[in-house]
Amino acid sequence: MGLDNIPRTYPCIKANTAVYTIAEMKNDDGSDHQMVDCEETQNRGACPYRTEGAKANLGPGVHGMFGTSCWYRGKYGEYLLQELGLDTNQWTFYGHGVEGDEGLSPEYCHDLANRMREALEELDTRHTYDKSKPKTLAEPFSGAINWPAEYEEDEKTLTEDRIVDIKYAAWWLDFVAEYADGSSIWY
Repeated sequence: MGLDNIPRTYPCIKANTAVYTIAEMKNDDGSDHQMVDCEETQNRGACPYRTEGAKANLGPGVHGMFGTSCWYRGKYGEYLLQELGLDTNQWTFYGHGVEGDEGLSPEYCHDLANRMREALEELDTRHTYDKSKPKTLAEPFSGAINWPAEYEEDEKTLTEDRIVDIKYAAWWLDFVAEYADGSSIWY
């Protein structure tokens, strides 16, 4: 199952800077259906996501399935949470049931962003967690052969690209908390 995180209110709409275009489809009442023209909004320098993103200098980020700039690919965010060793039952991009839906409140966005940054700081970026070590004192004696050699450290590296992706995810969460009233989800 996929997951995209979407600004609850598009930042350009909230800032009243969106440029609209008339869609081919009509509204139920027969009137013209207007939709945000992301490309034109960006071309006019009126896209809060682009202007704030440029200040953050974190690169292009990870966009949602449809390539919409201010959407975030939450499924990848879930992977990053696992890479950080965070409990995805507690910390998740899937949402926590805010206001009757499965979105992320602004407060939760800030909390998750802060937790991701804390976990990144706690993590030795050269050697992340070691999944092969015994989980209990009894485990080595429960049939493991050649222990402790069987549990030698399995070094896993956290690449610079992954670190940038984690920083971007935390930035995006803070951004939607401030500029979009949090995040809705789509899966």
